[in-house]
Amino acid sequence: MEQWIEQYAAGPAKLREAVSGLSPQLMTFVPSPGAWSIHEIAVHVCDTEIVAVHRMKKAIAESNPLVLGFDQDEWARRLDYKSEDLELNLAVMESLRAAMTETLRRVKPEDWERTVVHNEAGKLTLRDLLIKFVTHVDVHLKQIERNKSLYAAGG
Repeated sequence: MEQWIEQYAAGPAKLREAVSGLSPQLMTFVPSPGAWSIHEIAVHVCDTEIVAVHRMKKAIAESNPLVLGFDQDEWARRLDYKSEDLELNLAVMESLRAAMTETLRRVKPEDWERTVVHNEAGKLTLRDLLIKFVTHVDVHLKQIERNKSLYAAGG
């Protein structure tokens, strides 16, 4: 699990690198109706970290707790991701990941099989959750790269 923990810890730096030095026009470019800008994608990744930490801590600390899904599009709309301060959100994600990384490094081997019950996805282990949130960043980094390519191609 150590490699997954290290990849988890590296997520904020990868996200910060992906958005570093981008023009305001590129950051706010929306490739198609209903799609997100790079700014919105980055805020979403940061905001989801609150959910990630909550779910993983529940898996560690509670016996088979219920965790709930959320509507990411509604979060983006109702929380007005377009207006969010990205630097502040990146700092929050960095802090949450640093603290959770330390917690994950102390997890006993048998605790990786502790579970939560997700109202949509069913039973998930702590291992499943960690991998999900590592790959969540990677999926959105690819989305950011697609936005960059579409912008460079003229929209």
